[in-house]
Amino acid sequence: MKLTFKDDGKLILAYLKGDLNEKSAENFKTLIRREVLHEKRPILLNLDKLAHIDSHGFDAIGSVMTAVTSGGMGFSIYVSPENESVMNLLKASPYFEFLPVFTEEVKARHDALRPRRKSKK
Repeated sequence: MKLTFKDDGKLILAYLKGDLNEKSAENFKTLIRREVLHEKRPILLNLDKLAHIDSHGFDAIGSVMTAVTSGGMGFSIYVSPENESVMNLLKASPYFEFLPVFTEEVKARHDALRPRRKSKK
């Protein structure tokens, strides 16, 4: 597992590469807590390079999500729509329905439902 971070000033992007399993779950939680929780900004976890995830990995994501959201910050997971292998990994788990997975499809639906501001003339 490799976890890298990018900060755009408003949002912290976390990129996970490799496996998130029993061996790497504690390391994942420690890195997120040490590197980004003190920043007090929303986190977007990109799972496009995820190779494998097991129940320990889902527990680790749930633990981090709870820590982030209880601190008043947002937490989302991003998977590009072309990445069917990762989506299939996530959907195969009973945990999937509890994860805030954000895709282009979800974004399009969200944008369509969001009320538009009327321009002031």
